[in-house]
Amino acid sequence: MDSASLLYGLLALVATYVWVFASLAAVQLTVRLILRFDLRETALAALWLTAAVVVVGAVVLQLSAAAVDPATLERLRQQGEATGVGNVLAQSYVMQKRLIVMPLAVVALGVASWFVVRRGLGMRTRSAVLSAVALAVIVAPWPLVVLV
Repeated sequence: MDSASLLYGLLALVATYVWVFASLAAVQLTVRLILRFDLRETALAALWLTAAVVVVGAVVLQLSAAAVDPATLERLRQQGEATGVGNVLAQSYVMQKRLIVMPLAVVALGVASWFVVRRGLGMRTRSAVLSAVALAVIVAPWPLVVLV
């Protein structure tokens, strides 16, 4: 592993944590209001949820990679080059395969979010369900859909 990929990996992890923390704080402040907001508690919960996002993202990549046919991908790349649209056809093909798997990612992150907000933040059941649904959609690994 070279230093550039290590740096990008660390930057991606930090960016993911910042996004999850901001999302968790926003949902928490919306559901529970500011009276129960605790910075340390939220930071720790965001760490757990970030780990879930990274694991779910890796699973999404594995499942979608298994669904991508290398011959079709190469054919689409060649068609794109021949027609002057570049890699757009191949990217669209990969995006379609990843979008098929994303509902599973959202459900998995919904379950993880429920445990994090229920156990880590001590929310009541109804608040935890509302927060988990919102967080599942917000922190799902959507950027992976467009990366080829």
